[in-house]
Amino acid sequence: MMNKMKLINLRQKVTNFIKREDGASAIEYALIAGLIAIAIIATAGGLGAQISEVFSNITSALTGAVPSSTSSP
Repeated sequence: MMNKMKLINLRQKVTNFIKREDGASAIEYALIAGLIAIAIIATAGGLGAQISEVFSNITSALTGAVPSSTSSP
């Protein structure tokens, strides 16, 4: 009898949770946050190669601009 009461109580809690809109709002916010995270990851991945190329170009330019240290007067 006690297990049946627990089951009925659990069923009522689940039914009340489904009827409330708080759960739906939380799910919507979680989906929005997930989509924003995917957009950030995709953008960072796309920019990563470009940023790496920019730093490589800067390194090449600076390496060519540094005078050779092997010459001494």
